[in-house]
Amino acid sequence: MQKVLGALTLFVLAVTSCTTSYEPRRSPRIAQVMELGNQVLVKDGKHYPIGLLNNGALEAVAPHAVAMEHAETFQNRLLGGLIIGLVSVVPIGVGTGMAANGATSRNSDPSLGLALVGTGLVAYAIGIGMMMSAPTHLNDAVNVYNDWVDQGMPADATAAF
Repeated sequence: MQKVLGALTLFVLAVTSCTTSYEPRRSPRIAQVMELGNQVLVKDGKHYPIGLLNNGALEAVAPHAVAMEHAETFQNRLLGGLIIGLVSVVPIGVGTGMAANGATSRNSDPSLGLALVGTGLVAYAIGIGMMMSAPTHLNDAVNVYNDWVDQGMPADATAAF
């Protein structure tokens, strides 16, 4: 019972530590806050959830074209990196099995299995790299948009910075 209570306590602490009660004042500028462990953008009191399946960032930074490009790049890298990372598990698993079989069998060569493992690891590294580079584009989208707001929102929303 103590282990269950301890695990439950850790879970509650983990969830609540990733939350803030801070609510930014209503402003046309975008603020980034945490809600229940998820990053959310707040603009004019409206909350825009972001993540793998939610691209609230695109809606939050509209209509600024450059900011929207960064928001799309954020979403594409996040989702693409996850897909590549998950798909890379297949050649790693198959290659490991083939290499193990080739190492124990006299008639089989483990080199194809090792090549598959290497290919899978490279794909996994690419996927992780894509996911790790995604947040910088979210920050760029927010910063470009906020700079635009600070300059008085010029009539030409497609102006490049």
